[in-house]
Amino acid sequence: PLDINTYRPCVNLTQIGDTIENCYGGLDEKNTLENCDGAMLGFSFHCDNKRCLDYYSLCQQESEECRSEILCHYKSKNESCSGKKDVKCLDGSCMKNARCNQILECPYGEDEYWCPLTTGIPDTIYKYRNSKRVQKTYWESFWPPFPSSIESIVTELDEKQSTQYFRSSSNIVNTTRVSTHYSDSYKCNRGVAVSYNNKSDVVCFCPPSYYGRSCQYFSDRLTVHTHLNLSSLPIMNYVKNFHYFKIIASLIYGKHIIDFHEFIINGDTEMENSTKHKFYLLYSSSDEMKQQKKLRHFNRTDIIKNQPYSIRFDIYKLSENEIDEIGSWVYPIYFDFLPAFRLATILTFPKWYGNLSANPCMNNTSCPQNSRCLPIFNQEHLRFQCSCRSNFYGKNCETIELKCLSYCSSNALCRPESRGQLTNTNNPLCICPLHRFGPRCNLRHDECHSQPCLNNGTCHLKNDPSGQKSFICKCSKYYYGDYCEKIKLSVYINLNMTRNTLASVIQFYDVRLSKLQLLIQHQQVMSGLPTSIRYNHDRILAPPLAILKVYDSLSKYEYYILYIQQNVTNIHINSTPQQCPHVTSFSYIQNYTSTTAIFHYHHLCQNDKQLLCFHDEDYLCICEYDHSRVDCLSFGLSTDQCNICFSDGKCLQGDLNNPNDFLCLCPKCSHGQRCEFTTFAFGFTLDSLLINDLWVVQIVYTCLVALLFIIGIFTNTCSLVTFKRPYSRTVTVGNYLYIVSIINQCALLFLLLKFIHILGGFTGHYGLNLISCKIISYILFVLTRTTFWLLSWVTCDRLLMTIFPTSLLSRKPNIAIGISVATMIALSAMHIPDIIYTTIASDRCIVNFDHPLISLYNRINTLLHYLGTFAIQTIAITLLIILIARSRAKVRGDNTSFGDVFKSMFNSKKELYVTPIIIVLSALPQTILSFSLSCTELSIWQRHTLLIAYLFSYSPQILGFILFVLPSKAYQQELQKTKLSNMTILKWILKTNTSQQFLPINSTIRNQTFVK
Repeated sequence: PLDINTYRPCVNLTQIGDTIENCYGGLDEKNTLENCDGAMLGFSFHCDNKRCLDYYSLCQQESEECRSEILCHYKSKNESCSGKKDVKCLDGSCMKNARCNQILECPYGEDEYWCPLTTGIPDTIYKYRNSKRVQKTYWESFWPPFPSSIESIVTELDEKQSTQYFRSSSNIVNTTRVSTHYSDSYKCNRGVAVSYNNKSDVVCFCPPSYYGRSCQYFSDRLTVHTHLNLSSLPIMNYVKNFHYFKIIASLIYGKHIIDFHEFIINGDTEMENSTKHKFYLLYSSSDEMKQQKKLRHFNRTDIIKNQPYSIRFDIYKLSENEIDEIGSWVYPIYFDFLPAFRLATILTFPKWYGNLSANPCMNNTSCPQNSRCLPIFNQEHLRFQCSCRSNFYGKNCETIELKCLSYCSSNALCRPESRGQLTNTNNPLCICPLHRFGPRCNLRHDECHSQPCLNNGTCHLKNDPSGQKSFICKCSKYYYGDYCEKIKLSVYINLNMTRNTLASVIQFYDVRLSKLQLLIQHQQVMSGLPTSIRYNHDRILAPPLAILKVYDSLSKYEYYILYIQQNVTNIHINSTPQQCPHVTSFSYIQNYTSTTAIFHYHHLCQNDKQLLCFHDEDYLCICEYDHSRVDCLSFGLSTDQCNICFSDGKCLQGDLNNPNDFLCLCPKCSHGQRCEFTTFAFGFTLDSLLINDLWVVQIVYTCLVALLFIIGIFTNTCSLVTFKRPYSRTVTVGNYLYIVSIINQCALLFLLLKFIHILGGFTGHYGLNLISCKIISYILFVLTRTTFWLLSWVTCDRLLMTIFPTSLLSRKPNIAIGISVATMIALSAMHIPDIIYTTIASDRCIVNFDHPLISLYNRINTLLHYLGTFAIQTIAITLLIILIARSRAKVRGDNTSFGDVFKSMFNSKKELYVTPIIIVLSALPQTILSFSLSCTELSIWQRHTLLIAYLFSYSPQILGFILFVLPSKAYQQELQKTKLSNMTILKWILKTNTSQQFLPINSTIRNQTFVK
């Protein structure tokens, strides 16, 4: 195989010229990659020090910093074979002057390997390559340093930036040796050649994808790409219970494990930087398995229904003394007849995880003894499996493996028959706890125990099978490096500037003059105008340009230069920012169109020697030192923009690597971290009124609502048992009031649930929190306003009975049920925007009407339910009294005028106005306060006043018994026929009320017209 003529080392033709280096040194991309001088890469080599050398010169270097041992393998240290063109062949023989002479002199032709061809090639090829030279224009810019008076600038790298550190030696020794026998490296294809027996014999260590004496055969394998999505894990559940995980991926054939792979996940680092794991699982190459593959290949009719192979991911929670298996993911392999197959999947916890009532193993008793029920997270039809406990195996986990009693270390799990058929099946699989490893978990290795992280850095273990770097250091603010050993250099700016601003964005840029571009390196956002700015960077040089973007309003902003300092490391300055006006502010430019104006930008610097900079929609322009010309560089005008604010707020992004670093500039009548709360009329919500209160205050309000709920239970139950009586429901009014009693208590229940949700809710469970937020608020609105409309229908019913005493209403009282259902359906439809636009922000319920028309509809809708029902009831009652007065005037027939009769009837029936007045009065304080405090920043007493007014608006839901039962003698008699009347408090209420009877709202059930 070392004969490069017969067995040429090849890559696929599709890989040549694809801009990806597949051959060493990029030989397959010599016409696509760029050399240091701008030409094609050709026959040259990129050194680590950014130099480029041709292959011939590469091996003549005495310095080791730009020398490749692989390319220069022909160089011999033997003086007899050390000439510039002498070659030491792979078989050890020396060929004089044989290098790159276009004659194959070594046995395998290696003397002509990696040679730049200089003869025998048509000139057209050289012309082609030279014609593709990249034209580079090196720009030079002479910007004036700003500010000119500088307190401290360090232009040389501080020697103390890298502190000395010491690391204790590890118990595991990792040595790397570079073999000088280069001929051995060609024997093992994609494997690693290792010599033994005094270097006389060579064995090949093959990767999992190859096998054979020389790693010359492909393995039948599954390639797995996966990572654990910890964001799907409930946050509260994770914080309390989970930090380290171990996942064991097993390739299973039927009930037998063929191969397995395990890896550890550190939850603390995984949440910030998720790691994708790639590994191989190999099929068995036994004759039985090969025969099975053939059968599957030629019979694919049952490929969907029958999958003998599957991959199971078992996840364990780890601690130093305990291992807890928490579940599995199972994926069938449909194309197991293929020699290679790739499975790419994200391991996600289901939405129900953390909710014990939804766990399929909660009340499951089907698993046998010595086993444990565990959920399968990604399957619906088979939601659980029975996992044998440590030391047990078998179909029903009935057999104990005695070897487990002494094989694995303490605290490890012992799993018989789980090591896989490709490894030692005689021994069980030991699942090690945290900090333990090895086939029997007897070795302990805690890299973080030695505290390798310096300068208050925190050490976190990570999964690294090689053992080279089994931990990662999370550094504090002012340090960086693998061990937090390096001090970040600083940029410190004292601002000499005062002005009233809403927000400030500070941007640090690198300057790429060759592409006329500004590249942002760091960004900060602050409320108002800061007095000082600090930026700690881990670069050799500080960003040469810093810009201040000041927002005076949501749409108006101005740019300022903070400093221009090139080729410096530390910066400590006092800066009076220089404004960069918009180009349209110059009268000279206003004479030109936007297309032609850019050609006159040089004149702005030439005509104004005090001008430092200006900008337009695409470029930031900086005048050069002598004002002879201007450099205009493209920059991200919207780099500081984001879109997570509500109510059309202006979202400003801070650190570009931290999505949680943002600032919302709220428009008028909005407030909150994300402008999620509004103070428009009827825009106040319970969440917005309670969000700034202490938890104790929220508990007090919740207890107050609970008290209202308990009072409502008593009053609405009394009303319910009264109107439930058959005699009370012989008329439509009784049916209406029966339904109103039920709805009133349901409204109080959802009011209590709303306060409980605000108090605790489903914090950390976004899905449950959002659903409960939408449903509770929506149902509360519908139930509350249904009461108002049903009471209006009571008044209208009474009026219609007066006008049409023999109508259908008097013969079919159950028609009230149909009208009530229709009313609830209509109100549910009218409140659909509430359930659509209700969402969650920072675990709080908010209503985000993203269109002004929807917001206007909501306010009109709210007023309609209060004022509309009041108007209907008032007009209906007034018409009822007029009709009764007219009827009485006709019956008398004397000289009594209609006005006198009307006054008499009004005085006798004026209590009919009590119900609509109570409805309006209950909502009046909230309405007045909502309008008077609209678009104002609420003080503490104003918020509490609004809260009390809100609770007061639920008076009609509590006073139904007082308004409808006690004034009516007929309803009192029906109440006395129930068992509830035996209560002492009811006896006292009824006894007190009999001495002072009001004319009833429905004084007699049979006669609703009050016409005698």
